Amino acid sequence: RRYLKQCGFTPSKTMGQNFLVDGNIRDQILQSAGVAGERVVEIGPGLGMLTEGLLERTDDLLAIEKDAVLCRHLQQRFEGAVASGQLQLMEADALDVDWSAMAESGRTHMISNLPYGVGNRILVNAALGAVAPERITVMVQRDVAERMMAGPGGKEFGVLSLFLQLRYDVSLVRHVSPSCFVPEPRVWSSVVSLRRNSGNDAGLRSISEYRLLVRDCFSCRRKQMQVILHKHAHTELSAEEARALLEGAGIPPMARPETVERMAWIALANALHARRLKG
Repeated sequence: RRYLKQCGFTPSKTMGQNFLVDGNIRDQILQSAGVAGERVVEIGPGLGMLTEGLLERTDDLLAIEKDAVLCRHLQQRFEGAVASGQLQLMEADALDVDWSAMAESGRTHMISNLPYGVGNRILVNAALGAVAPERITVMVQRDVAERMMAGPGGKEFGVLSLFLQLRYDVSLVRHVSPSCFVPEPRVWSSVVSLRRNSGNDAGLRSISEYRLLVRDCFSCRRKQMQVILHKHAHTELSAEEARALLEGAGIPPMARPETVERMAWIALANALHARRLKG
C-alpha cells in the first residue's frame, strides 16, 4: 500500500485491479508455467510482480497493460530490460489484441493475473483464435476456474467450459487466498494451467458454427435441445429436422445442454455446418 501511494496510484475496481503481493504464490505460478526461454506475453502486468520473475526466465517478454500510469511505472522499474529489448511494453487493451498474429509471431505462452471484469473474454479470444497459444497460465476467480474445468452434468459446465476445453487440457494449479492481493478481493482466486491438445478439436469443421451453437444452447440451458434448435437457435430448423440432427450426433432430443458431452457438440456443429453449405 505504501508503494502504491508512492506511485500515486489508486487501484481501479472498474478495471478489476487486485495486485498479487505474495512472493510464494508468484513463484508457484512461474514454476507451473514452466517458462524456459520461449517468447511470452503477459496480460495486465500491473506493478510487475510476475514480470520480474518472467524476466529471469525469458529474453523476450511482451507485457500488455491498459493503464497508462502503470505503464509509466513499469517503464521506470524495468528500464534496463526495456532498453535491451528483453521487455516490450504495450499500452493497450488486451481485448483488442490480435491473438492469432501474436501466436504466429512465436509467442506461444500467455501468462496473466487476469482482471476479474474482462478475464473470461480475454481467455476466450486467445483460446479460440485462428492460431492459439500453446500454453496459458492464468489467475482467475475461483468460480471461473471451476467453470473452466467443469465436465458435463453440473451447473458449472457451460460456455466457458466448452470453449476452453475445445483446444486445451485444463487443470488446477492451486487456490489463492484474498490475503495474497492488494487490495484484497472479496473472493478466492485460482491458478489454472491450460495446455494445448490438438486432438481435442480434431474434426471440427467450423469454429464459428461451434461458437454460435454453444452460445445459443446455453442461453436456454433449462430447455431441451430439440426445443432450442427448433425455436431459439440461429439454425431455423423444424422440429423434425432438429430431432434428426441431434440423433445423428448421438444426442437425445430431450437432453439439456449441460448434459451433452464435448464430442457430441462437435458432431452437432459439423452437421449444422454441412447443412448450411448445402444451402
